[in-house]
Amino acid sequence: SSTALVLRLLTSSRELVRGHGQLSLAILVSQDLLVLFMLAAIPSIATYAQGASAANIGAAHEAGVLTTKALSTALALIVVFVAGQKLLPRLLTESIRNRSTEVLLLAALSAALLGAFVTKQLGLSLEMGAFLVGFLLASSPFRYQLAGQVTPLRDACMAIFFTVLGMQLELSIVLSHLDVILIATVLLLFLKSICMFIAAWLFGVHNRIAILSALILAQAGEFSLIVLNKASHFNILTPDEISIVIGVVVLSLGLTPALFSLSKRLAHLSDKLPSAPWIPAPSLEQSEERLLSASGEHVVVAGYGPVGREICRSLRHCGIPFTVVELNAATVNQERQSGLNIVFGDISNEGILRAVDVQRARALVITFPDPRIAMSAAGQARLLNQELEIVARASSIRDKVRLEAAEVNEAVIDEEACAREMIIFAHRYGRGTEADQEA
Repeated sequence: SSTALVLRLLTSSRELVRGHGQLSLAILVSQDLLVLFMLAAIPSIATYAQGASAANIGAAHEAGVLTTKALSTALALIVVFVAGQKLLPRLLTESIRNRSTEVLLLAALSAALLGAFVTKQLGLSLEMGAFLVGFLLASSPFRYQLAGQVTPLRDACMAIFFTVLGMQLELSIVLSHLDVILIATVLLLFLKSICMFIAAWLFGVHNRIAILSALILAQAGEFSLIVLNKASHFNILTPDEISIVIGVVVLSLGLTPALFSLSKRLAHLSDKLPSAPWIPAPSLEQSEERLLSASGEHVVVAGYGPVGREICRSLRHCGIPFTVVELNAATVNQERQSGLNIVFGDISNEGILRAVDVQRARALVITFPDPRIAMSAAGQARLLNQELEIVARASSIRDKVRLEAAEVNEAVIDEEACAREMIIFAHRYGRGTEADQEA
């Protein structure tokens, strides 16, 4: 299935937090992980295909060669994964020491290129190395910040990817095999939807969630095109066969938005279908209710300095859920160990705002006195949530006017807040002095 397309649809419709969104995300991640083994198996398949036609190679020798290649490939992947797991977090932590997100991005991209180079030298594919590094980055505390930073690059690369894909299509072959492509696409969407639904139903997923997830994930994914491209280098498939398969993949991707809409219309059929009798309560149904009941009630706090800490202490005391966004990696690691719901990143990054679910948040509190970042963050947040209450910190009257003229509902000046606190103490002291005098 297409991870990029499905996640874009679920995110834009604010359904990623729902049960079918969570199930779809889990399946997509599992599929992407399996791509590693598929890419690793292609050279062995090519060796078998070429050796099967050679009369001078015995079956036992072929089996030994394939087994040796499979074991060496698995060992190489384990070595790269373990090395990356040890070294990559240190590299990213050092790169963000001066709080430069640009250096962090360069370090992540360099790691991806290095991973691709290493796997290529080990006899594997470039794509496998880059994917391994991406998987390791996803498990780091910097994942949301990096995801937001690479979004423009990702969109540009996707455009280039599909442009190159279109250039590989032979129009004459597609037209001559148009009936095959149409039938194959229908069969792909139908059989994949049925298999997805049955698998989810067998594991006790609620029928409605199973229907929605099955139709959303019915298409072929972009990783299948990478596998096809790799297979073409080893001459496993002919150019005509590759053009036909590419046509099926592209057509299924084009039909995905329509399937996404169709899934909502067919969701009502869940009431007519029985649940798995061996499962006492359909899974994901209750978790979806908990997720939906918790959404829309939290506050996003940008910055965890003295002001941010005091605000979080007050929110915790009042029982209001909150999420903190902080750009100090050491603070994030320390507070996360203590159980604080904190995310590393720049609050003006759209990817970070989406990661903390600002679309459903009650308020955004910006605790650092940087009007440029505050206005950028407020503008991005307002696009995602028109009803969001935004409060920002200002260091002067001029900044207060600029912030409130932008998308900020209220700007608080440091000196005014300090003056109000001092006035309270002054009044208390004055009242105490008068009482002493009367006594």
